[in-house]
Amino acid sequence: MTASSAQTLCQILAAACGCLVLLFGYGAYHFGNKASEEKEDEIRKFQKENFESAQNDRQNKSDAINQKIEEAVSGITAPDPIVSPRTLNLTTSNWSKTQLLEIRNPNPSKTLYSAWVKISSESPDFEPSELDVVPEHEEDFIVGSIHNITANYEMLKIVARNENNNSCLYLVIYRLEALSSKFYKVVRKKREDNAQSDLNVSIDLKAFSNEPAAIQTQDGKTALQIEPPENLQIQSISLLMKRNEP
Repeated sequence: MTASSAQTLCQILAAACGCLVLLFGYGAYHFGNKASEEKEDEIRKFQKENFESAQNDRQNKSDAINQKIEEAVSGITAPDPIVSPRTLNLTTSNWSKTQLLEIRNPNPSKTLYSAWVKISSESPDFEPSELDVVPEHEEDFIVGSIHNITANYEMLKIVARNENNNSCLYLVIYRLEALSSKFYKVVRKKREDNAQSDLNVSIDLKAFSNEPAAIQTQDGKTALQIEPPENLQIQSISLLMKRNEP
């Protein structure tokens, strides 16, 4: 090997060594980056686990609080609907007398359905058919149409005799929203023979439901499924109706 050849070989080796060094350095650079990324992954994983753990802790605390609230209120009976007043004086002389009847749902969270309100009297002069009861503000969210007649199922009026054979008037209110009241005008219609004596009637809430009554329609017919709270001999059922404009 000549000097020039040795120099060339050294240059090649140097070049080769340089390449090896560069390659080694390149590998070390990537190795360093990989170590850094793994460390960051560990940090992100740790942060994620801590975040999820904190979320779970908050959810568990929230669930525990809600459970305590439910346990605290589970023994509290929800208030029943209220009728006011409990008695009405329906004396009629030469004037028809109109009074307001309020039916109130004091429950703060539940809508109540099918409230049966009983109007009765111990007087033998009581004739339920003489009472005209209409909503102060008519609601028409529940309606059925038969030909050109629209029927409102918000309130039914049922004249019946109870187990004691006493005549009674029942109002069936379809729906009472939570913390709401409905008002009804009660009028004792004047008889043609003017043979009416003083009359006091009692008003009682007999039943209500937490579920809405089913309404069925078929071939132009509409049916409302209701269950009386007492054994009744039903004489008549009426509801609000109006003729549709042509």
